[in-house]
Amino acid sequence: MGQLACPPDAGEKKIEHEMSKYPDRGIVGFLLTGMKVYDQRTNRYLTVPRCYGRTVPAEHIFERGLLPFLQGDFKLAKQFLPLISKVRSVFVDEPKLPIALYSSSLLLIYDETRTNLVVKLVDFAHWRSAPEANDPSGVVRGLDTLIDTFGRNNSSPSSKFDIPLIELK
Repeated sequence: MGQLACPPDAGEKKIEHEMSKYPDRGIVGFLLTGMKVYDQRTNRYLTVPRCYGRTVPAEHIFERGLLPFLQGDFKLAKQFLPLISKVRSVFVDEPKLPIALYSSSLLLIYDETRTNLVVKLVDFAHWRSAPEANDPSGVVRGLDTLIDTFGRNNSSPSSKFDIPLIELK
């Protein structure tokens, strides 16, 4: 999560290396690092490796990155909205969290019934104190992107769409 993969004091080479992995991270606010989704129609898992997200341009993050995770289910996307918004509130509501997180992850889970959803912010190894800063790592930008894309009203809430083909190389 975040527009920056590492803190500003990590060194110029490290920052350049991390940003080269996914240049659109600054736009999207996160890097999709993989997923595993069970497809009940085929009785198989769709397993997407960590490197796949690096190939998805910002303008296709929903269709090629998030929609496969949702199995084409826009209703499921809307169910995630309050949970993602709750995580966002930690960073924007008073009292604000006085730290900047770098390379943290947002874990999204749902079960086969799609009634038990979980959203957790995990991986806090890289953080810096930021008592006065306004989201220096860009985590809120990433959460806003998710809220925006999950909230898209492209169809009726109960509609499902075919999962886009993911080409794994």
